[in-house]
This record gives sequence, C-alpha cells and structure tokens, in this order.
Amino acid sequence: MLSLTDDQLSTVFAAAQPLDVNARDLFLRDVARALARTCREIQRRYWHPPADAMHPPAPLRKIGHR
Repeated sequence: MLSLTDDQLSTVFAAAQPLDVNARDLFLRDVARALARTCREIQRRYWHPPADAMHPPAPLRKIGHR
C-alpha cells in the first residue's frame, strides 16, 4: 500500500474540490488507478531481474570464432 504525505493528499483533494460532489469519488478512483499505472511504468525503468543461478547466461562468442 502506498502512503502519501499530508501535502500530497492535500494536492489531490484540492484538485477534487472544484468538481461536482457526485464526481469526486470517481475522480479519486481515477487518480489512484493512474498513480498505480505510473508506478508500474516507472518501475520498468529500474527493474533488473536477478540472474538465474541455475541457468547462467551463455558466454558471449566473438563473431567468426567457435
């Protein structure tokens, strides 16, 4: 679960404030979905799976050599 700071929550709620009362819940749900999607996208930039100790990568060969 993600925890937002008080300032971050204030920003989200301030963005919801001018919306129709009936639209705020949907807005907040959309913000949560967008945040989750953004986290997944950014995680891909940094995720490097651990090397598989049982199946190490094959050694690189120079072209033309066997």
